[in-house]
Amino acid sequence: MGAHVSPEQLSLLRAIHEADRDRGGLSRDELTDDEARVCDELVERGLAELMAEFGEAPDGEEDERDAGAAGVFRITGRGVDAIREAWDAG
Repeated sequence: MGAHVSPEQLSLLRAIHEADRDRGGLSRDELTDDEARVCDELVERGLAELMAEFGEAPDGEEDERDAGAAGVFRITGRGVDAIREAWDAG
């Protein structure tokens, strides 16, 4: 049932978790295009969520993302579990 993540995904998941704890999320503006793509994959897997700049979840329209809508990535409970599982696996 565990969420297996790649080293790249795990690194970004940890960055999201730290930013979420410290300042309410990791801004998409802080990421390279490749990092943003990986974070989008984490959102698709339910390990992170993308929140609008003002705290409401965007409606999921791809055109908003393409238009450069600002947002922050926040970790989900499943994301925390994935970090824990990776830690336990060593």
